[in-house]
Amino acid sequence: MSLPAVLPDKFDPSVPLADPRYERFAQLRVIGLASREACAEAGLPCTHRNAPRYDRHPEIVARKAYLAKDDADVVAATRLFCRDRLMASATLNVLADFAILGSVDIGGKKVARVVGIDWRKLRNSDQAAAITGFKFDRESGVMTEFTRDDPLQAVSQLRDMYGLRAPRRTELTGRGGGPVQTIDVTKLSYEQLIQLESILTAAAPAGDVATGEGGDRAEDSAPADGGEEQARPSLDLPPNGR
Repeated sequence: MSLPAVLPDKFDPSVPLADPRYERFAQLRVIGLASREACAEAGLPCTHRNAPRYDRHPEIVARKAYLAKDDADVVAATRLFCRDRLMASATLNVLADFAILGSVDIGGKKVARVVGIDWRKLRNSDQAAAITGFKFDRESGVMTEFTRDDPLQAVSQLRDMYGLRAPRRTELTGRGGGPVQTIDVTKLSYEQLIQLESILTAAAPAGDVATGEGGDRAEDSAPADGGEEQARPSLDLPPNGR
């Protein structure tokens, strides 16, 4: 590794690192990628032993500390990383881009057949992250089986990330799918409205009843002008009933 053991003079952590691989490694570590995966993604020599060592180099340490100060940038970088991974999963076409073609003799005619997958080419592509598992033939070393991310799931996640889901229409219905039931209080008498208010007040959660300055019910508080207290309901009722 070419990074120094100590920070050079006048090192400015706000400036991207001179080696783009180290800069990419620092960015990936800040958004939470594991050191070994960050090494591979950045194109650095990667083993289970040397991957954590990059984290301890002073320039990378200082650069990560600087990048981590801006939460908005970290969130934006994380969002872009997730988008790129999802795009790789959604667009990977193994047979079209990485198939190894051969031919077989059928009835005296040469017929093209897929005889394998160019794993090296796939591994070095931007879409390699979409491959989640694989098997190789022990004798020939040819990859015989692989598994990949679900492309439809990746498209669904991208759609949700960018708010592309079609709007949903929600309709409220009453019992049995019928119309919502309402009550016409204009048909009640004055006395019935008073009773209804008492029932609703008793059923209301604590703190929902209108109160005055001292915590008493607003209708029970003394009038501001000092005149005789007038008891009146809180509902807007007709003064003489119906």
